Amino acid sequence: MSLTETRDRLAPLILIGLGIAVALTGWNVPANHAPMFAIALAVSGGLIIGTQQSWRAGLLGKSNSLLAYAAGTLTALATWLTVAAQCIVFVSSRGEVFFPLWLAGDIATMVDRAGGRVAALERYGLDGVRLALANMPGASVAEVASTTLLLVAFLSTFLVPTLPLLQRHPRFMRAALKTLSIFISYRREDSAPYARLIFERLQQSCRQVVLDVDVLPIGTDFAASIELAIDSSDIVIVVIGPKWLGDAGGHCRLAEPGDMVAWEVAHSLATGRPVLPVLVSGARMPAANEVPAGVAPLTRINALELRHESFKRDIVQLEEHLEGVAAKRSARCSS
Repeated sequence: MSLTETRDRLAPLILIGLGIAVALTGWNVPANHAPMFAIALAVSGGLIIGTQQSWRAGLLGKSNSLLAYAAGTLTALATWLTVAAQCIVFVSSRGEVFFPLWLAGDIATMVDRAGGRVAALERYGLDGVRLALANMPGASVAEVASTTLLLVAFLSTFLVPTLPLLQRHPRFMRAALKTLSIFISYRREDSAPYARLIFERLQQSCRQVVLDVDVLPIGTDFAASIELAIDSSDIVIVVIGPKWLGDAGGHCRLAEPGDMVAWEVAHSLATGRPVLPVLVSGARMPAANEVPAGVAPLTRINALELRHESFKRDIVQLEEHLEGVAAKRSARCSS
């Protein structure tokens, strides 16, 4: 699991867990506030999970993504303002005071007698309220920190749901993928249009994407250039269409001596680098007994399918997989 996937999954679970903690233990929150906090935190976590899953399932188009973003923003803003109204008290003639959510000692008595926090600030003045807050029993710094943590937790309901949406845009994905070098293996008469689409999409975000017709100059040794490109890549994408294995008559082109596609796949597997089969045009993954021995390990790799009717969603899934490859590569380099 990549760092991005871990963060996306943990963030809502932390919010839900915090909501459960407030509901069960009170977490020093006054009884009249605890239900609101518990519900708001749990709903915020559920909102994040729903937004993430809907986006990954392709249920959110551009317009629906904006609606989900707006709903999350309004929910977070309303909750944050509700909490902030209890904490940040401002009176034009007196000034501004940050109150913890829970009060004790003299300040609690002052607020009760005055009939509220604003009334207490108006009656006792800025210095009187601050002095009472400073002398409040307990660790006032910890109480203020806990209040601040709740505010930050609610504010995250605005920030976190947007991260998966933003990171799927090529501009933001460059940070994760810009170090990757990719080689695309395909059979021209079988899947050239799909190979070109993959190439053009990944070229926006990856350091280097090799598609033979674009990078092999005239007059160069084709086989040597392909070998160098594969050996320089971090992952090899094998595009498999209906004619990748052979023709309709059952002839297996992969078994032909000198078949470059078979050599590319076998060499990639032999070098131990990641290989990802991508099925297009309704193709199926061949069985191990249908391909040469050097290509057989490819049939055991879980393939990604690119479908015409869900191409945008499927290509995002491909980019997410490559993000994971980039994260593992970075981890190896830093260790």
